[in-house]
Amino acid sequence: MKHLFTEINETVAERMKLGTREQVPTVLCREALAIVKNLKIHTQNDVVLFCAALNLLNTYVKQPGSDIGYSFKAYINHLFVALSKCNIADVKIGMNIKISKKGNAIAYIIVQINDVQFSFHQIKMSDAAYNVKNYSGLVHNLEFDGLKKQICAVSVFEMAKAA
Repeated sequence: MKHLFTEINETVAERMKLGTREQVPTVLCREALAIVKNLKIHTQNDVVLFCAALNLLNTYVKQPGSDIGYSFKAYINHLFVALSKCNIADVKIGMNIKISKKGNAIAYIIVQINDVQFSFHQIKMSDAAYNVKNYSGLVHNLEFDGLKKQICAVSVFEMAKAA
């Protein structure tokens, strides 16, 4: 498992140096959407796969011709519920909550599995998100490592699926 984390971080760092971004094919978007909707999260591998799928969707939605909106972000609640119920080793959550101009609570979330991080912006706070505040892995000042997974979302997703 440790090899996966190293491989993801090295791949992202290398891609960031190149400055090129992978394009997400629609077929992978559909697969990732099925994962975030249906995956039962019980292990570190599940968390990595879930986050890689959510990251891929977040990349796809920004591409020209994307046929999805941002409603998929609500599926992060599946992760929050799983973490509230299961004690999954070496999974940390960082959560920075702000109030939007419309008066809604919006969070910036960092999910860290060992030394791999995924970050998600503009997450609407829900009961599940507030419940994760009791999670033992909640870290109040978790700093983003700067490795932007969206630049190679396809590669990260494929590595997570193969794990």
